[in-house]
Amino acid sequence: MSAAITSTGIRRPLWLWMLFAGLVSIAGYYALPSDTTRDVAYVAVGLAAVTVMACGIGRHRPVPAGAWWLVVAGEFLIVAGDVGWAINEIFYHSETSVPFVAHILYLVGYLVLVGGTLRLVRARSAGTNQSGSIDATIVTLGFGVPCWIFLIGPYTRAANVSLTERAISVSYPLMDILLLALVARLVFSPGARSRSSALLAVSLVSTLVGDILFAMFTAYGGDTDPLKGLWLATHVLLAAATLHPSVQAVAVPDPDSQVRLTKRRLTALAAFALLAPATLAVQALRGAALDLPVIIIGSVVLFLLTLLRVSRLAVELDGALVRREEAKADLQEAESRYRSLVEQLPAVIYVNDAGDSYSARYVSPGIETLVGYTVEEWLEDPYLWYRLLHPEDRTRVVNEIKRTDATGDPFRMEYRLLKKDGHVVWVRDEAVLFPAEGLQPPYWQGFRLDITDRKQAEATLEHNAFHDSLTGLPNRSLFLDRLEHALHGARRTGEAVAVLFLDLDRFKLINDSLGHEAGDHLLLAVAERLAGCVRAEDTVARFGGDEFTICLERVSDVSQATDVANRVIKALSTPFIIGSRQVTTGTSVGITISDGADATPSSLLHDADVALYRSKLSRRGGYLLFTPDMASEAMSRLELEGELRRAIFTGELLVHYQPVVSLKTGQPNEVEALVRWQHPWRGLLPPGEFIPLAEETGLIVPLGLWVLETACRQLREWQQDVPVARGLTLCVNLSPRQFEQADLVDQIRRVLHRTDVQPSHVELEITERVVLDESDATVAMLRALTELGIRLAIDDFGTGNSGFSALKHRPIDTLKIDRTFVKDLGVDPEDMAIVRTIVGLASTLGLTVTAEGIENPVHLATLTALGCDQGQGYYFAGPMPAAEFLAWLTTSDHVAFNSLGWAATRAENSVLRSDAVELPQLA
Repeated sequence: MSAAITSTGIRRPLWLWMLFAGLVSIAGYYALPSDTTRDVAYVAVGLAAVTVMACGIGRHRPVPAGAWWLVVAGEFLIVAGDVGWAINEIFYHSETSVPFVAHILYLVGYLVLVGGTLRLVRARSAGTNQSGSIDATIVTLGFGVPCWIFLIGPYTRAANVSLTERAISVSYPLMDILLLALVARLVFSPGARSRSSALLAVSLVSTLVGDILFAMFTAYGGDTDPLKGLWLATHVLLAAATLHPSVQAVAVPDPDSQVRLTKRRLTALAAFALLAPATLAVQALRGAALDLPVIIIGSVVLFLLTLLRVSRLAVELDGALVRREEAKADLQEAESRYRSLVEQLPAVIYVNDAGDSYSARYVSPGIETLVGYTVEEWLEDPYLWYRLLHPEDRTRVVNEIKRTDATGDPFRMEYRLLKKDGHVVWVRDEAVLFPAEGLQPPYWQGFRLDITDRKQAEATLEHNAFHDSLTGLPNRSLFLDRLEHALHGARRTGEAVAVLFLDLDRFKLINDSLGHEAGDHLLLAVAERLAGCVRAEDTVARFGGDEFTICLERVSDVSQATDVANRVIKALSTPFIIGSRQVTTGTSVGITISDGADATPSSLLHDADVALYRSKLSRRGGYLLFTPDMASEAMSRLELEGELRRAIFTGELLVHYQPVVSLKTGQPNEVEALVRWQHPWRGLLPPGEFIPLAEETGLIVPLGLWVLETACRQLREWQQDVPVARGLTLCVNLSPRQFEQADLVDQIRRVLHRTDVQPSHVELEITERVVLDESDATVAMLRALTELGIRLAIDDFGTGNSGFSALKHRPIDTLKIDRTFVKDLGVDPEDMAIVRTIVGLASTLGLTVTAEGIENPVHLATLTALGCDQGQGYYFAGPMPAAEFLAWLTTSDHVAFNSLGWAATRAENSVLRSDAVELPQLA
C-alpha cells in the first residue's frame, strides 16, 4: 500500500493524506478574504485533484483503464468550466451569469463522467443482475418525480427564459438524475465492496447534492457560493479514490457475492418509492397546482416496480431455499466423500486425547494395514500404541509428545512401530493439538504414514554412498572415515594402526582378454578371499579399479601386519576359477604402521602406496614395509617419471644394437635392440635407470612399441643397403605390461606392415613369468604371435620359477641363458651343471640356445664345448649406435670358420693376452 511518513515517523496511506489536504483546502477556501482569491483557490484545488487522479491511475493501473481515464477527463472538463466561470467573475465582474463556454464544458464533462462511470458499473456487474437493476430504477424514478415537479417542470414552463437557457437549466437536473441512477447501480451491484468504490460513490453523491441545491437556490433565490464546498469535496473524494490501492478492484466482478435485501436497503427503497406521493402532499400544503399526471404515472410505475421486485424477491427466496438444500446435500456428499477418502488414504487418520493419556477417540480403518490390529482393538486398548513403539524410539517419542503438549507446537516425528506379526514398520507421524473448547478437552488430530519403503531406499542409498557397488566392500570414503576413527583410538590406547595397500597383477590383461564380466567376477572372488584374511574388526576396502586397502586396528607388533600380508599374498596366488577358465593373478603389498600420533589417513595411504610401488619394483608377489627414505625416493621417481614421459615424445631415447654371434661359425646371426636414454644433464642412461619405472607407470607400452618400430626401420634399411645384413634376425624385448595389451598382436602386425619387415626376421624376447602363465589368454596370444611368423625367445632363462614341462606346450624358439650363469663358467661347477642342463633340454626340445654375458675366451670355449648355439656379450661387441654396429658388421673379421677351430683360435689369442685364465679341456 502506498504510504507517506509523518514527521513523527508514523506511516499514513496517501489517500488519507489526500482527504486531509482536501478538507484543509475546503476550509481554507471559505476563510479567504476576497472573491478573487476564492475563485483562484477553487480552480487550483480542482486542477490539483485532477493531477492527483491521473497519477493514481498511472500508479495502480486499474482495469478497465479506459473507464477511469474517462472519469479523469470528465473531471478535467468540469474544472475547465470552473476556470471559465472564474475568468468571467474576475475579469468581467459578472457573478450572476455563467458564460456559455463554461456551460458547454460542464455538460460535456458530465457526459464524459457519466460514460466512464457507466463503463465501471457494466464491468463490475458482469452478467445479469435483475434485482440490482430494479432497485436502481426505483431509486432513480423515486427521485426523478420530485425533481421534475420542483426543478425541471418550472424551467420548461418559464416564459421569460430563452430556449438556450431553458435547455441548459433542464440539462443539469437530468444529468443529476442519470448520475443518481449510476450511483444506485454501483451500490446495488454484486461486486466486492472496497474503499475506493465507496469514495467514488460518495463523490458522485456530493456532485448530485451540490447540483440539486444549486438549482433550487437559483430557482427560488438564495446564495449559491457556500455550495462550492460540495463540488470541491467531489474533486477531493475522486482523487482519494484513485490513490487507494483498491481502485484496481472497483470494476472487478465477484460472481460469488450476492446482493441481499437487507433492512437498510429495504428502508432506502421504501423511502424512494414514497417520494412521489410525498411530493403530492408537499404541493397540497403549499397550495400550489398539483402535477397529478406526473405523480400518478410515477406512482403507478413505482408500484409496478415494487411488485416486480417482490416477485424477484420470492424467486430469490426460492432460489436461496434450493441452494440451501443443494448445499446441505453437497455437504452430506462431501462428508461422505471425506469419510471415504479418509478410509482409503494410505495414511492412518487419528484423533487422540492430549496429556498423559494415549487413548484414541478415532482411528481410520487403515490402522489394520499399518500394524495388523483392527479399529476395535485399537480403540479398546488405550495403551496399545505405546506398547507398539519400538524400544529404541520410545523415550524420544514420549519426550517429544510431552514437549508439544506443553508448548502447543505441531508434532512431527519419524519412528518405528512393531506390527502384530513382529515386523518393524517406519511411520511418519504429524499431528496438531486442538485446545479445549467448553466442556470438550484438548485433543490431537493427525495422521501416520507408512514410510518403510522410503527408509529402506534411504538405507540403500546411504550404503551405496559408502560401499563399492560391485564387491559390497567399503569404498574410499568409508575407508578413510574408519581409518580416522582407528587413529583416534590408537592415540587413546597407545596401540598401532597398520594400512596395507595392494593391487592385482595382470588384471588389465584378464579384463581385456576375457571381458569385463570376467574381470568383475575376479574382483568379487578377490574381495571374498581378502575378507577371509583379516579379523572381524579390521576393514577391507576396494579403493578403485584393482586396488584394495586393509586397515588393521590394535596392532601391537609389526609381525601382525606382515602375517596378514603373507596370508593375502598366498590367498591371491591360488588360481581362480572364472566360469570355465582358470585365471592366475597375484599381488604385491605395501605396508605402513602408525601409532596415530601425527599420522593422518591421507599420509598413511600415501606411505602404503609408496611401499607398494617399491615392492613391485623389487619383486612381484611380495611385500615391503614403508621406511622414511622411500618418500624421498618416491619424489625422485615422480620427477623421473615426468622426464621420461617427455623423453618418449621429444627424441631423447636412442636404440643401440648388440650382435648375437653363432658359436659354430663366428657369423653374427642376430642383433638385439636395446634402448638408451640420452638425458639432457645426466648423460646416457642405461635401461636399468628407467625401464623399471616405465614398467610400473605403464610408459613401457608406448616406449616398447617405439623401440620395436625404430629397430624394424633400421633393420629394413640395413637389409636394403648391406648384403651381409639380409639374414639378420632382430631381437626386441617385450615387457610383461605390453603383453597385457589385448591388441598387442594387432599393434605388432601394423608395425611390421609400416616398416616392410618380414615377421620371420623378428624375434620377441619375453620373460619366464609370461611363459609360465597357464591362462587361456596368455596361451592364445603366444600362439597368435607364432602364427604371425614371429620367433619367440625366453629372456634371462633360469632366473625365474622355471617350469621345464611348460616349454613343451609353449611355441618357444629360443632360450637365452642369463648372464648370472655364464660369468663364473670354468670356475663354479654348479653354473657348469646348470648351463649343461639348459643346453641339453633345449637340444631335446629342438630349441636354439643363446648365452648372454660372454666376456672372455673361457666363457666362449666352455659354451662352445657344451654345444651352445649362439653367444652375446662384450667379448664380441657391446651395444652400439646404428652407425657403429654397421661398421662392425662389415669388417673382415666376421668370416665363417670351423666352429672348434674358430673358438680355439679366439681362446688361444685371449690366453696369450691373459695369463690368469686357464682353458678347460674341450676334448
